[in-house]
Amino acid sequence: MKGRLIKLFQIKEDRYARALEEVAQGRLYQIVVDTDSIAAVLLKHNCFPERETLIPNNKIQAVQVPQDII
Repeated sequence: MKGRLIKLFQIKEDRYARALEEVAQGRLYQIVVDTDSIAAVLLKHNCFPERETLIPNNKIQAVQVPQDII
């Protein structure tokens, strides 16, 4: 298990923190795990006291932002 998404990176400039919170909202508190099979085992064995959303790292796909938008 990697951990909560919000703990896996740092924001270099504080002025962007509010924008990130607005865009990502509650997704910042989802838990990143290595694979979808690990996520399945954790959920099957009720490893969390409350409902959690798990993000399998092997299912994350990068999306390139078009240059004209940047």
